Amino acid sequence: MIKDNLLQLNFSSSQADVYLAFVSLGQTKVGPIIEKTGFHRNIVYRALESFVKRGLAYKTSKRGVAYYTPVEPKKLFEEFSKKQSIAESVAAELQEVKPGLTEIKTLTDTQGIIDYLNLLLESKTDILVLGLDYHLQKKYPEIYQKFEKNLLEKKVKRQVLTYPEFKEDTHLLKNAETRFLPKEYIKSPVLINIFGDSVAQLLWLNPVVIIVVKNKEMAEGYRDYFKLLWNKSH
Repeated sequence: MIKDNLLQLNFSSSQADVYLAFVSLGQTKVGPIIEKTGFHRNIVYRALESFVKRGLAYKTSKRGVAYYTPVEPKKLFEEFSKKQSIAESVAAELQEVKPGLTEIKTLTDTQGIIDYLNLLLESKTDILVLGLDYHLQKKYPEIYQKFEKNLLEKKVKRQVLTYPEFKEDTHLLKNAETRFLPKEYIKSPVLINIFGDSVAQLLWLNPVVIIVVKNKEMAEGYRDYFKLLWNKSH
């Protein structure tokens, strides 16, 4: 198992075997690692030098003989934390260069609903809801109650546009400003949520299908459309 995990951390198969032998031995010459792994001397040398380059080991010399000492394994975490930080920075810069980039996710089943609600919580922005029918609250009460609790704790505000038939519904959202669409507004089977730079469409099929499109221009367009309907509703 540990070798499989090392393979996910940019180790080749031989490097993983050498690293495991190396860490178990502590400060060592090349010979004991060769004996422990059965690898050719060149393979072991190349692996050890790669560890030194990655900051996972350091090399010293005693009377002309090279000794290698492993660094604390937590160095692996620091290495990949740094790479994650760099990746996040690059992603942010790319978004600035081309803000119109589009990301599409399709979520389904109960796990898809949970993943989607987590997206709403992670966005840390106000949520605009168009076409609410309380399907989620009624069919998945436990999931929704947990989501509602987290939402209230984060003090996320919601504006909800729903249908006149729900004026007396006991499932009206907490922490939400609700208005009712004009009677002439055609009821849609699709629930739309607008949050951050994303627009989500929820279709209560069997199983449920949630399509999330992350695109700044699209989200702004839907937000303008929502405001137009909001001003016509009461």
